[in-house]
Amino acid sequence: MIAFNPQKCIGCGDCVTVCPQQCYVMGENKKSMHRFPERCMECGACQLNCRAEAISMEAGPGCFVYIIKEQLFGKSAAHDQAVAN
Repeated sequence: MIAFNPQKCIGCGDCVTVCPQQCYVMGENKKSMHRFPERCMECGACQLNCRAEAISMEAGPGCFVYIIKEQLFGKSAAHDQAVAN
């Protein structure tokens, strides 16, 4: 389960960039919004890359794929692969 705290969000857009399923979009107030939770595969990319710690989640099956890629290729490579997918 994923939780987004808009009060903590600084509007950097990193979650929008890293989400491979395009769950996040920037809102009118320049803060991201988790608008498509049904798309979430629980990979954890958004939480790992949120500078403001506005996103929290319990790890799901998709999270393991991201963690393995992070361990094998490093955080930036896992991030780049998530963005490319």
